[in-house]
Amino acid sequence: MAKRTELAPIASGGKVRPLAVRERTGDVVLHRLRRLIVTLELEPGATVTETYLSELLECSRTPVREALQRLAAEQLVEIAPRRVIRIAEMNVSDLPMLMEAMERAVSSTASLAASRVTNRQLDELTRILTEAESADSSKDFVTVLELDFRFHNAMTEATGNRYLVSAFAPIHRLATRFGYAAFSRAETARISLEEHREIVEALAARKPDVVETLAVAHVIAARDRIQAEL
Repeated sequence: MAKRTELAPIASGGKVRPLAVRERTGDVVLHRLRRLIVTLELEPGATVTETYLSELLECSRTPVREALQRLAAEQLVEIAPRRVIRIAEMNVSDLPMLMEAMERAVSSTASLAASRVTNRQLDELTRILTEAESADSSKDFVTVLELDFRFHNAMTEATGNRYLVSAFAPIHRLATRFGYAAFSRAETARISLEEHREIVEALAARKPDVVETLAVAHVIAARDRIQAEL
């Protein structure tokens, strides 16, 4: 029998907010499940079933199954025989290796992004950053982490290379769980967001070397902040 993790409610009122009929799409279910994993409401190492998750979200098992396949590709879950799902472990000992991969990823994309970024993409990065700063002031660290992922993903998209985008995204998704835990304990993401703003300014100036230096320093500093909080 699979262990069912006790979850904090997704919405106020002590109940999980059911998905509206018009919302019952694979993307929405994926977003909801990923959110539960990143915020550690689905605990690392816990096992659940498709039935449990479909009951939790009050939707059919089909979109849950599809979402789980995508989460498995992101290494956030492991699918065992008989469709038992195990939430990926989150070991602090893995953090240095994970952040080393992040460092290599941004090193290979930052300067390329600076040489190819468009004004529209710069506007998008600025908008994401502004929304993240607003979420941080409200201590909404779930939203901060989603916007953090979107910021780095948008920066990688500025390279114009879809293969780099697909390679980078899973690494950053794995790092978000550590980031959420660290931001929540520190009760601020201010320093990280200030580093993002410096990166945007360097991108706008089209300075590849500066962008690469700032991006790598940002990852190293993030690693140190996470280790200090955990």
